[in-house]
Amino acid sequence: MTFTHLITIKAQYCIDDRFAQSAYFDELEIERDFNIQYGLADDWFMDFPQPLLNTFDIAYPKLDVDPLEKRPFILFAHGGGFWGGEKEALGYHVTQLAEAGFVAASMNYRKGWLGSGDDCTGDPVSLSVAIYRAMQDIQACLRYITANADTYGIDTAQIFVGGESAGVYALMNGLYMTEEEWSAIHPTHVADYGSLFTSTNNLTNTFTVKGIINMWGGMIDTAYMIDEPMIPMINFYGISDDVIPPTSGPIKYCDGYEVVYGSESMAQVLTNYNVCNVLHQNLFAGHEAYLPEYTSRNIACFVKKQLCESCSTEVINYAIPECLVIEQETIAVANFKQESLTVAPNPANTLVSFKLPEAANANSVISITNVAGSILDIDYTISGNYVILNMATLPSGIYAATVLGDNSIATGNFVVAH
Repeated sequence: MTFTHLITIKAQYCIDDRFAQSAYFDELEIERDFNIQYGLADDWFMDFPQPLLNTFDIAYPKLDVDPLEKRPFILFAHGGGFWGGEKEALGYHVTQLAEAGFVAASMNYRKGWLGSGDDCTGDPVSLSVAIYRAMQDIQACLRYITANADTYGIDTAQIFVGGESAGVYALMNGLYMTEEEWSAIHPTHVADYGSLFTSTNNLTNTFTVKGIINMWGGMIDTAYMIDEPMIPMINFYGISDDVIPPTSGPIKYCDGYEVVYGSESMAQVLTNYNVCNVLHQNLFAGHEAYLPEYTSRNIACFVKKQLCESCSTEVINYAIPECLVIEQETIAVANFKQESLTVAPNPANTLVSFKLPEAANANSVISITNVAGSILDIDYTISGNYVILNMATLPSGIYAATVLGDNSIATGNFVVAH
């Protein structure tokens, strides 16, 4: 007989008070690690290669405090026009989201080009190179963090990414574009600067993104969004943005610079394809449209709604986020045959067992949850009609075992006391 774990995101992460606009943990319960190296790459600014250590900062609820073994993850890339900016600019977001219960990080990437932040006299070729290098580094950082997910207690099935301006522009281009698509626009970049997806570090793992957080950024063309799995997105922008056109146009409206499609265009594409998106448009602002106190809290609620599968498409000027409690869909069991499981020994130290109910079959699903309702990844074996669980790695506490069949549900509580 074959069984699988019962994994439902609603049950695991749709938790009242957590992953919301308010702090769930206090600052003393948050672990912070700074300047973690995710790669090493040559920065070819001014045609002189200079080795650059690529780093990120990360914050997360301490593993010995948090009842969840794995948590959703959010990565931010800073803005700065590819010639300025640092990861510390998003430190407020990282801290607020960690206290809300997420694992959150902000990263540095290579920057520098023959440009100016004040006019249109920069070299557009060097700008395209700077964008490509940032795309490489963001991909490398995501590979590193997902490869080391256990260190930070990250659930790699729940990865969200975003940032401001230049950083999120490079991030979205890297998510949606293939090497071949980029080479069709800039034919020499791959040969001159290496692969888009294997540079900066030698890791080869892959990852999947569940949501995008765009703060006044854009992407090279919304057409690339349609060719790929479309990703839910929250956008923040000002309608008077003079750096990233809200619909489309060259960066800073400078002839010869990279063309970008802004928040309005991306939101429209997602809406046309019935993909959830939230568009925050400030009618009285330009490029940096909202304060971090506003964006961080709305980001938390957007991500929580993805976790709870309750996202709705909206256009908003200003909103006070409210997502402490979100209605959850539950499995209807009124017509199910309900049984009790007897788990023994109870209390237990390491191994516990229970007999499978008569209605169990090959489609039945076994799950073990803690008092917070979190589904745990527990090693178990099946011997005859009995399930044997190894609880040695779990803390002392009360747990529940569930066997869900086609038309039946059996549950039983037990205590682990080490």
